[in-house]
Amino acid sequence: MIVGYYQDRSGLAHGFLRSADGSTYTTIDHPLSAFGTFGSGISDAGQVVGAYNDSSGVTRGFVRSADGSTYTTLDALPGGTIADGINAAGLIVGGSGGHGFLLSADGSTYTIFDVPGAVGTSPWGINTDGQIVGSYADSSFVAHGFLLSADGSSYTNIDDPDGVITLAYRINDAGQIVGYYQDSSGQNHGFIATPI
Repeated sequence: MIVGYYQDRSGLAHGFLRSADGSTYTTIDHPLSAFGTFGSGISDAGQVVGAYNDSSGVTRGFVRSADGSTYTTLDALPGGTIADGINAAGLIVGGSGGHGFLLSADGSTYTIFDVPGAVGTSPWGINTDGQIVGSYADSSFVAHGFLLSADGSSYTNIDDPDGVITLAYRINDAGQIVGYYQDSSGQNHGFIATPI
């Protein structure tokens, strides 16, 4: 299954869920959304995570149950929350108030984290082992990718050698990381990084 979002003719964003065979598209609109819903991640069980904008214009994260019957709002920190990735165990990663967060599978505990020296940390993906990938801005506001170990003890920079900036978006269970980089002429290129 694939999750994402689209804009209708009026410019309003709606999340969507595409079936594995591509025959069915299901629109996802958070019931409290006033200015759009964005789907960004899906677990093996079919839970969808993303964000919506409420009537006050605040961005809030959400997790939608696999059957679509329940939406749970996620607010890690003041300043808006976006849920970006969910793994098979139900651990959720995302960004809130310029910081990264990891939400426990039972939804009871937010762990806030930042790449050391970063002025902003944005986690995007988490694999079954609990390794987290994302991007951060350094003190010069240059974007770099990062890999956070499953135990949360070490960060590894991910910088494509041809890139001026690098963003890491997803990691699979084999440890392969995908994302994109921008070269010195401003062109964007996708990449896949394979662990050694």
